[in-house]
Amino acid sequence: MLHGFATWSVSSILTVVLLSSAVGGIIGGSATMLGKLASASGQGVQAASPVLGDLVSQATGITPADVKQQAGQLVSDPQFQAFIMSVVRNGDADPQARQNLVQLVSQKQGVSQDQASTEVNDWQQKLMSARDQAKVKATAAADQAASGLAKTALWSFVALLLGAIAATIGGLLGARTILLPVRTV
Repeated sequence: MLHGFATWSVSSILTVVLLSSAVGGIIGGSATMLGKLASASGQGVQAASPVLGDLVSQATGITPADVKQQAGQLVSDPQFQAFIMSVVRNGDADPQARQNLVQLVSQKQGVSQDQASTEVNDWQQKLMSARDQAKVKATAAADQAASGLAKTALWSFVALLLGAIAATIGGLLGARTILLPVRTV
C-alpha cells in the first residue's frame, strides 16, 4: 500500500516540476514578447494609430475611412493623434491637447471655434464609447478565462486524488503477501 502511494507521490512531484518549468518558460517568453511590444509602442503615437483605428473600427463600426472623411487632413496631424491617445489612455482628453485640436479644426476646416469644439466633443464621445466597449469585452474575456482556469484546477485536483487512491490500491493489491498480525501462543 505504501509503495503505491510513494510511487504516485514521486511521479506527481516530478510532473509538477516539469509542468512548472514549462509554464515558467511560457511566462518568460510572454514577458519577453510584452517587453518587445511595449518597446515598439514607445516608438511613437504614429506607429500605434493603425492599431487604434482597428480597435475603434471593431468597437464602434466606425472605419478609419469614416474618420478620415469627417476629420479630413487632421488624421495625420500629431495634435489629432495626441488627442486620440489622451482619450484612449485616460478616458478624457488632456485640456491642452483638446484646445490645440479645436484650434486646428477651426483653421483647417474654416469653421468657428464653437463648431470645432462641437466636432471635437463628438469625436471624444465616440472614442470614449469605443474605449468603454473595449473594456467591457476585455473584462468578459478575463472572466471567461478565470472561470476556465478554476474548472481546470478543480478537475486537476480530482484527477490527482483519484490517482492517489488508485496508486494506493494498486500498491496494496500488488504486494506479495498481506501482512497479518502474528499471534504468539
